[in-house]
Amino acid sequence: MNKKKQALDELLDGFLRKFGDSRENRLIISEEIEKFMNNRAKIAIRDLDELEEILLYKLNPSKNVFRKFSLSPIDHYSRDPIRNSPLGTLKNIEYRSSSRNIYTDKSTHNDSSLISHNSRLNHKKRDNIIFPTDHVPEDVYSKTTFKKKNPMPTLKNNRVNYDQWGKILKAESVKYQKEIEIYMKKHKEAKLDYSLQLSKQIEENNKKRLELKAERDSEVEFLGKIVNNYELEKEQKKFFKQQLMLKQKEEYEKVMLEKANKMNQKLQTMRSDKELLNKTYVENQKEEQKKQEIKEKQIKDIEQENLTNAKQKKIEITERRVIDSQKDLLHLENAQVSFGENENKHRKLVYAKALIAHDEDRMMRLLKNKPKTLKDYENEANMKEQQDLLLTIQEEKILKKKKIDESKKKNEEITKILEKQMKDNLEKKQEFMKMVKEQGEIWKNEDDDVIEKQRVKKEMNKKRQKEIRDTLDRQIKEKEQKLIEDLQFTPVEMKINKNIYTSAVKILGEN
Repeated sequence: MNKKKQALDELLDGFLRKFGDSRENRLIISEEIEKFMNNRAKIAIRDLDELEEILLYKLNPSKNVFRKFSLSPIDHYSRDPIRNSPLGTLKNIEYRSSSRNIYTDKSTHNDSSLISHNSRLNHKKRDNIIFPTDHVPEDVYSKTTFKKKNPMPTLKNNRVNYDQWGKILKAESVKYQKEIEIYMKKHKEAKLDYSLQLSKQIEENNKKRLELKAERDSEVEFLGKIVNNYELEKEQKKFFKQQLMLKQKEEYEKVMLEKANKMNQKLQTMRSDKELLNKTYVENQKEEQKKQEIKEKQIKDIEQENLTNAKQKKIEITERRVIDSQKDLLHLENAQVSFGENENKHRKLVYAKALIAHDEDRMMRLLKNKPKTLKDYENEANMKEQQDLLLTIQEEKILKKKKIDESKKKNEEITKILEKQMKDNLEKKQEFMKMVKEQGEIWKNEDDDVIEKQRVKKEMNKKRQKEIRDTLDRQIKEKEQKLIEDLQFTPVEMKINKNIYTSAVKILGEN
């Protein structure tokens, strides 16, 4: 069975015992308990007192009860007549059967459960109720003077000094004696009835005290159950909190492990990518070195081929030159012979013309324009060959420079690309490490906040528990003090009880 339902059933049974087990009361009490429980998550002792006030107001709409009301066992001992109500239903107050007064033939009402707001002493039993007299209870004491109007006649003293002067007639005296005898019999019966009533009242008071004690014990047990339930709930909450903390810890550890695994995987991928990049870089460098070596070999081979070709060309050229020179020599020899002949002819003509013209300037001009010799032709051919060789060497040097510059540019571009890749990788790594640090700081701050909140919650719970304990201890002490104060008599009550005791002793002495 659910503990909460069991506690509510016990509460309903307790209220039914106090207010009476009827259909209307059951409906009203159950509705009020449901409303009260819906509005509150937890219940304290003061909440139960409020519920009792509400129930009392609902069950007694005719009686306007505006003051604080409680039906706890300690409050039954208070001097307030509203709080000192009977254990039965407050709607149907039961009146005890009382004996009739022998003198007035009126019933004397001696119920101790009457409620009145007139004076402080009305809830106590008056003298004329405990000790019946020969007059009406309402006329025995006046509220203003509090003195006897018609006191009881002392028959014992008058019986001795009966008719001292003999003024009363005999018949009347006999009649008077009979009346006195009847009166004495009735007086004895009244005393017996009084003793029976007194014993009944004592028994009823004892029963009431036992009932109050049983009810107080039941309420103490109920409060103990509430406290035990509260402690059990507290322990269960602690246990559930511990379980939740363990679950949260396990989940947090799982999340952290997953994050660590992800981070390790990312690091492994980064390392593998880095290794691949390094491998590719090394392989590219090796390939480039191989290409450069191949190119250098090719260049060397080309240079050697060019050199061999140049040598062969030179040899061929020299051979051709030798052949040409031989041909030229023959041609020159022939030309020289023809030139000499032609020159002689020219000289002869010039001389002949000079003889005719006698023009010195013209002679000098003719003499200056000498014809080219073989040496001049050889020098011009050598100069051309030298110029051609220089041009070929310069062209080869320019080609070499171009190739070297192109290779350098390619290498620089490759190095720039690799440096850029390395920089990007370093920046990515730095950003990743920065992100990891920031995430770690965030998690650390979150953990610190959670720990701080848990610490504050623990402190608040401790303070709350301390306040609850202090309030419970204070309430218990106040109720104990109230019980002690209620059990003690006031000075007025002491006087009344003393008077009652003295009057009772006197009556018993007379008997």
